[in-house]
Amino acid sequence: MLIGYTLPNAIQLIIDGVKIHTLREDPKERYKVGMILDHCTGIRTKKFKKHLQNTCTRIDQVYVNPRNKTVQVNGVLLTELEKQIFIANDGFPDQESFWNWFNQPKNLRLIQWTKHKYFNN
Repeated sequence: MLIGYTLPNAIQLIIDGVKIHTLREDPKERYKVGMILDHCTGIRTKKFKKHLQNTCTRIDQVYVNPRNKTVQVNGVLLTELEKQIFIANDGFPDQESFWNWFNQPKNLRLIQWTKHKYFNN
């Protein structure tokens, strides 16, 4: 499955192991554990490029609420420290950048390609 990125440094952050997951709206639950993920830029343009490929290892449900600056993973509210780690693991340099990107409350899916877990679930 193609995963497109518009943030200019996202691919390099994945290659460097800094970005270990991505948040996606996925109402039809198209992403599945075991699925091949093709990380791309320029989807639906002449600049389309596949950069790297790996396998989906885990999917979690996430709710982000910029109004009160909270993140829940599988219904569990992240502490301030957990939230900072979560935001860094998604490739954002700081919370301000994260909340500028996710500026509306949303239910999302956390698509992962490492064995990282936020909880023992």
